[in-house]
Amino acid sequence: MEQPIVFVQLPVPRQARGEPAGNIPLAGAVLSEALRANPPPGNWRPIPLPQSIADNLADEGIVQHILAANPRAAGFTLFSWNLLRSIRVARLLRQRQPELLLIAGGPETVVDNTHVYADGVWDALVSGEGEQPLIAALADPAGLTGMGQHRWLPEAEYAQFPTEAPYASGAMPPSPDSYALAETARGCPFMCAYCAYAGRHSAVRRKQLRSVAQDLAAIGELGHEEVYLLDPTLNSRPDLPELIAVMAAAKSAGVTRFHAELRADLLLPRTVASLVHAGLTSAEIGLQTIHRASAHRVGRSQNLKKFIAGANALRAAGVHLQIDLILGLPGETLADVTASMTYLADAGLGQETLLFPLAVLPGTQLRQLAATYGIVYDSLPPYHTLRTNTMSQEDIGQAWAASEEILGLEFDAQQFPVPLTDKPFTTIELPVGYEDLAVERTAQMLPRDQVPNCHVVVLRYSVAASLRSASLVQLLQQWQRVNAFGQFDLILAPQNVPDDRDLENALRLIQPHPGHYLDRSQHARSECPAIRSRRIILAARPDWFNTEPSRITELAQLAPLVWTGQPCANAADLAEQLPEALGYLGIEWADV
Repeated sequence: MEQPIVFVQLPVPRQARGEPAGNIPLAGAVLSEALRANPPPGNWRPIPLPQSIADNLADEGIVQHILAANPRAAGFTLFSWNLLRSIRVARLLRQRQPELLLIAGGPETVVDNTHVYADGVWDALVSGEGEQPLIAALADPAGLTGMGQHRWLPEAEYAQFPTEAPYASGAMPPSPDSYALAETARGCPFMCAYCAYAGRHSAVRRKQLRSVAQDLAAIGELGHEEVYLLDPTLNSRPDLPELIAVMAAAKSAGVTRFHAELRADLLLPRTVASLVHAGLTSAEIGLQTIHRASAHRVGRSQNLKKFIAGANALRAAGVHLQIDLILGLPGETLADVTASMTYLADAGLGQETLLFPLAVLPGTQLRQLAATYGIVYDSLPPYHTLRTNTMSQEDIGQAWAASEEILGLEFDAQQFPVPLTDKPFTTIELPVGYEDLAVERTAQMLPRDQVPNCHVVVLRYSVAASLRSASLVQLLQQWQRVNAFGQFDLILAPQNVPDDRDLENALRLIQPHPGHYLDRSQHARSECPAIRSRRIILAARPDWFNTEPSRITELAQLAPLVWTGQPCANAADLAEQLPEALGYLGIEWADV
């Protein structure tokens, strides 16, 4: 009798439905291949949770889909962006099927991350590479209680790369994403204190080029033209010329574009030329800081002159660059961060530079040293630094503001939900999965197992109706229970100027889970960060300004405004009175 094990990987939260999820379940495919290559006793059958289900459904739909496979076990890949939601889904599975074995691995499963095991939902936890520990655990499932009393599985040390080619073997299911992920190495030769690689891998092991070639050929056959190479420092490989030849050969299979992480200061002109010939079109090059002392504190060193030369060589060859700077490094001040941004801007690389808050990740050396440098960080994912002994929270906020000016970055531009188009609001055709409700009739909710994770509800109502009506309250509360970690856009389309109490009540009803990743990721940027996971957007009518102009200004403080039809005749007056609202939207007008 078969014993199914379902591999689950939940996506990065998206601002709106229709955005790419970027949730390629490579970990589950690698583990599936390991079980097929070295099957433990018990006739285990790996089943990947379909990406279309993981990416689009709320928790109830995911739970029902997992249970429909009648599994003996479920294995979760835990990242910072899906940790708390994965725990919630696992808890729901435990309630429905208490004997189900629940196993978790991934970057978040380290001993110093109490969030992973404090809930008591997991039977087994894997720290590090999971192929060998999972095979051993499934060979003796009696050692796992099935009742949530977690056990850490022994970590494995591999002399060679432990898996072969998950795409070529068929273990990796077809993906709706336009690109594919391909492992070429595990481990990193550099020991940066803030990076989890340093603690998770005792040595660098590189995948055999024969297996890389097989995977790239299979990726091309699946229709993917772009591949993200998973190697933290691709150009540190001693066999880089041979790997570049494999990349170039993949063109015949249809793979024409590659993305890689590189050390710019180690690049030679001939290496850049070879990489570009093989199909390199984009690269991430982490500078992090221009200050030698700061870099030394986190275990980094590099030659700035060579870095600029390498970056310019890549850009001149047509490679799209992402240059990383970290905000909040130990010992750095606001002036230090500003100097790093200015240095890159003066070098003509400002448009390619992104500023990232320092994340104090579980299992890193930096987490152990955080108290030494007075680093106060968010205890929940993504663990962003809030202040240090050399940078106050106000300093960090000023650094974000300076980055917009120096680098031309924009962090708070409003992203509109998919249904907003250039058509008049009343003629919008909503895609399948969106609800278009009128408060005048009883609000009906989709079946619990069909509720999407990114939800847009358009509510139309007359002056006689109220957003405090029992039907709307019931709808929003029910949705909140089903989809605590989802994203929700409530587009209000009243016939008349709404009451403040209606908006305030709607805002209260759709308050997000305190651990929602989209919202926590904003905490380091402002003392009053915006809520991104729950949004109310008011579709205002131009004639409102003619009748109650002062009320429009008040409403703009509660919800962003978009305009139905063309702007009113005195649009210039309105723009003058609503600079804050229009600035928040990042546009002058939105005709919907």
